[in-house]
Amino acid sequence: MLGISTWHGPSAVSHCLKCTLTSEDRESLVIAKINRLEVYDLTPSGLEFRCSFDTWGTVTSLLTTQRKRRNLASLIVTTDHLDPKFYVLEFDASKSELLVAESLSLRLRVGREAEFFSGAVIHPNGKVIVSCQYSGTIKVIVLGDKSKVIETEFECRIPELNIHSLCFVPVSGHKLILAILSEDHNQRKHVIARELKLDEQELLYEQSTAISGGFAHEGATLLVPISGQRKTPGVLVLGGGTCHFFGSERATSKRASTGESKLSAVHSLAKGDLPLQGTISWCAIDENRFLLGDELGYLCLLGVDRAGASHAISDINVVELGQVSPSACLAHIDGSTFYSGSLCGDSQTIRLLPEAKSDGSYIEVLESYTNLGPILDAVLMDADGSGQVGASSQISRDSILLITTPFSTSIFELNAGSLDEVDPSSVPGFDRTQRTLAACTLARDQGSIQVTPNGIRVVDLISGIELERWPPQGSPAVEITAAAVNPTQACVALKGGKLIYFSLKTKLDLLREKEPEIVDGLPNEVAALAIEPHRPTTKTSSNVVAVAYWTKNIVTLYALPQFTPMTVGATTGASASVQEAHAPHSLVLHSFGHGGDSSPQLLIGLADGSLVTYSITDAGLLANRRASSLGNDRPVSFAPCAYFEAQRDDRVVLASASRGAIMWFDRKAKRLRTSTVAIKDAVSLCALDHSLYPDSVLVLSRAAMTIGSIGELNKLNVQTVQFGSDNPRQIAHHPALHALAVGFYRTQVNRATGNQTFSSSLKILDATSFEQLTQISCHVNEEITTVGVLDLGPPESITSYIVAGTTTAPPLGHIESTQGRILVLDGSDAHKLRVVAALNVPGCVYGLAAYQGNIAATVNSSVLVYGFELPKERESFQVNQKAKFDRGFQFVSIVSRGDVLAVTDALKSVSLLKLNGNKLECISQDYEASLPHGLEMLGEDWIISSELDFNLSLFKRESIALERVGGFHYGELANKFIAGTAFSLPKLVMVTASGRVSVVSDIDSETSKRLVALQRNLSYVLHGPGGVELSNWRAPRTARKTRPFAGFIDADFVERVLDLSPEDLKKVMEGQNQFERLAGSKEEIAACAEQLLSLH
Repeated sequence: MLGISTWHGPSAVSHCLKCTLTSEDRESLVIAKINRLEVYDLTPSGLEFRCSFDTWGTVTSLLTTQRKRRNLASLIVTTDHLDPKFYVLEFDASKSELLVAESLSLRLRVGREAEFFSGAVIHPNGKVIVSCQYSGTIKVIVLGDKSKVIETEFECRIPELNIHSLCFVPVSGHKLILAILSEDHNQRKHVIARELKLDEQELLYEQSTAISGGFAHEGATLLVPISGQRKTPGVLVLGGGTCHFFGSERATSKRASTGESKLSAVHSLAKGDLPLQGTISWCAIDENRFLLGDELGYLCLLGVDRAGASHAISDINVVELGQVSPSACLAHIDGSTFYSGSLCGDSQTIRLLPEAKSDGSYIEVLESYTNLGPILDAVLMDADGSGQVGASSQISRDSILLITTPFSTSIFELNAGSLDEVDPSSVPGFDRTQRTLAACTLARDQGSIQVTPNGIRVVDLISGIELERWPPQGSPAVEITAAAVNPTQACVALKGGKLIYFSLKTKLDLLREKEPEIVDGLPNEVAALAIEPHRPTTKTSSNVVAVAYWTKNIVTLYALPQFTPMTVGATTGASASVQEAHAPHSLVLHSFGHGGDSSPQLLIGLADGSLVTYSITDAGLLANRRASSLGNDRPVSFAPCAYFEAQRDDRVVLASASRGAIMWFDRKAKRLRTSTVAIKDAVSLCALDHSLYPDSVLVLSRAAMTIGSIGELNKLNVQTVQFGSDNPRQIAHHPALHALAVGFYRTQVNRATGNQTFSSSLKILDATSFEQLTQISCHVNEEITTVGVLDLGPPESITSYIVAGTTTAPPLGHIESTQGRILVLDGSDAHKLRVVAALNVPGCVYGLAAYQGNIAATVNSSVLVYGFELPKERESFQVNQKAKFDRGFQFVSIVSRGDVLAVTDALKSVSLLKLNGNKLECISQDYEASLPHGLEMLGEDWIISSELDFNLSLFKRESIALERVGGFHYGELANKFIAGTAFSLPKLVMVTASGRVSVVSDIDSETSKRLVALQRNLSYVLHGPGGVELSNWRAPRTARKTRPFAGFIDADFVERVLDLSPEDLKKVMEGQNQFERLAGSKEEIAACAEQLLSLH
């Protein structure tokens, strides 16, 4: 069973609009990120997140209207095939979330999906909506008043089959005129207007005279309605480097002359040149001005001139403004401020300037919002390659650090840009000959405490001399095995399990001793202690101490100063003592949140890499156990540290084992959450509050010491590297060279003529600095299509080589490429890359894989295996074709495991191949055409693939047939599966064009049974928008059939059990009958969900 978890949600923005949605006195910006809506309030300080809404489908249109008897706007959303939906959404202020006021299915039992335009348009009256999802048919929806959201809806035929754009013509009166931009069978574009009759539920066949229709420019893609009070209505037709106005010819004295033979049939009334390419986005500034953007990021200001008593449009003026990220949508925020949403770059808030800057641009970027999409290829790599070991503490002489090894302690002073070791004579009070178990700055006059195995020392930080010592000189020696300190308290454990509690407020005052506990005739040795203040009312001292014992792995809370177990007020499910499956290594008492939202917690780091948390009740008892894993080969260390953002400051806890995590309190969900952080194999963590590094954290490893701060919670750490006009499309990592091999594609556009030229190259970049080390340029009309680092050669001398596949543009009259190359580059020196083999192949190289020391490649409809011979002079390879498999249509992806090759045929399905002598033989395949794209093998018998219908399929090898044992509707096309581990994440990582990053986890059989039952029962309580059930949404489907949802766990959905109310949680536990009742307690169910949550 595989679990699908979202690590990073979609970040590409496809639609946006501004409306009064959440409050009458505040406007909001609504953006659509593929299958998720996000609402932001517009504030003087910028965009403030308000709420989000999952649409369970790709958004095809986002509109706004204001219904009668309602002061706030409503949102109109349509989603894409295969099951298109229509939603009316309204904001509920009491719940601070978007709710579905009405939903409607747009699916037809019979019909061909619309090829060019799929979405909806709304009439200026805000009541009539036309949706186009199928060729030759439109759906008309009429909204009602508050008591009835949808008044009526009907379908009607439309003569135009290939529609590129729709809009309502804003004519006066009650007529509903629909403008249509379509393409005929001769590939000619037309603009035509038709009247929509609601009472007859019909779109009239006769052309309306509201606008003068006719031929449009061959590159036209978009209609923009244009009107004004008592002004001539019409539409602007944009695209192909031109802008044409179509309106009522009776209101215009003359028809615009096109001046070009190819436009002689364009019946527009006014015309202007438009220096934009490809898909165009737009938003209205006022009745006469529009902001336009294109897929290359260029922005233009379009204005229309009006003349005469009818205010007819007489001229169109266009001003080029500059370039931003490629714009998919635009929204006018206010004045000269706009929001530009992007699918292929960072979305931005921009301001238009009255005068040009030095570079000629009229655009100022106010803020950028990170977008990972489109992710075409990806690799996992360990960028720093460092191992991690040591321990550290900060002592506030503002800049003193104690760094300890298992045998001694060193003292350093932190200065600007350097860390200098302190002369022993300047601070003689510290013991450098022993390792430091605990240290901190005291609340009293410039004092600090150091605990070593030999005893306790209090040192004056000004003079550096020792003030107090325990045990006093001349007393019997002791051996301290564990210690915990805070500015006013200390607790130590002696060998044999004896506990001693000290007060540090005025002096080193021994208050209480606790004799060791005897277990099985032996003293119970102490493994770890924690005494941090964890209550909002006690900020400098703690009323409890947490003690972890080696024997039986028990952790107990004792009341201070008596060392009595916390047993008063014990309730069901809570206790003062808990037992873990593995040895405790570290403890932290910590209060997350503030005031009434505070959540006191005990965090236990186990030796096996597990992180366990317990909430501390008002009676001081432990309850609500949660567990997650940070790896399985290193114990967990902790460091409470600060995190700040706008209108919020929190204390969080940084934890690290094989990988890192941040524990923080989610105020909205009112529970503890875990976010992955890019820290590996840290031995010690320490909070650092220095004038140079305020509210920071220090991470100590074997190789280095790192100082950092918490940036954003629950986010990926994204570093953007700009390459100008070069677009990276393929990437591979060479660990030995610490370098990246990247295939680039450069497009150059002549903005005067619109002609495009392209070139391609392979660049080698440093994996840390991304500095270019070397470059290889392709031939004219040749493009890099795939890049890999492959282990090639005979078994006794396997060597890693950078291998690239290319394709050459097909000759005239051909659709498919007939020529390509496989380039093998010597990877011994990243600065001097050398082509050691170049092989011509009969087509496009779609995929590459190392197979038994050979190169396996998918080339058009063939799978080819090439072997090598390395001559004695070692100058170049001799490449020979060893085998060929050509029983396919178009092979795309290829993966090897052991002696098996897995390939995907884009028009068929998945096949397994094996080399038998000089023949490639098919040993197993799926016989159902599923249009696969991405592919990865989970061992030699398990395969996962992504499909063009946005499904995931899981196959198991059974003799000559691949058995489809699992199916999951992912909602997007997974472009790449990445095998391996990233910070101990299991199995696979998936990436998509929208910027989504998901992890695929392998779940054991016993846990799978529990999670499947939980997922089933949870689906009875939680539904998608409009009541969509999980089993329907996640069921893999094609245009021909729907398969059952099986073999996968929707981890994002299962994790929502943590946010349920007690009443809903009870329903989930009970199920719908006695056979569906969940085994185990609520705490165990929550622990399962927490385990999934910890994976991302």
